[in-house]
Amino acid sequence: MSNRFVEAFVMAISRSPLPAAMMMLMVALEAGCGPSRPALFPAEGLVTLDGKPLADAAVVFQPKAGGRPASARTDASGRFKVGTYTPRDGALPGEHTVTVVAAESTGTPDAPNVRLITPKKYSTNQSGLSATVAAGSKTFTFDLTSEESAEKK
Repeated sequence: MSNRFVEAFVMAISRSPLPAAMMMLMVALEAGCGPSRPALFPAEGLVTLDGKPLADAAVVFQPKAGGRPASARTDASGRFKVGTYTPRDGALPGEHTVTVVAAESTGTPDAPNVRLITPKKYSTNQSGLSATVAAGSKTFTFDLTSEESAEKK
């Protein structure tokens, strides 16, 4: 390209927003819309604590091979559907360590206090909970027990 053509092109862009917008669109289409994301697969299920649905619990699927975790909150029925990049979009395929945490706020706004509803062991990578995510819709059930219930058995 000659310098004259480049100068004319720059002048046209600087005088009118339409050519500039068209050029930006062409560059965006050429480059794509950001980095491509890996394939995700549906992963949903139910969390219970001592046989009862566990509401408002945080559920995290952490890929054992590394990568971005998927997470969700359980609804009033203890049901969840995980998302990795956006809510409910699924999880990376493969083996996952699963953690579940539910807590309640007690006290006052001036003196807040948080009490775990789920035993602490379920909030670590040694939770004993796991899931294998693969193609096709996958449903998981996690039946948690409180420490008191486990001691009574």
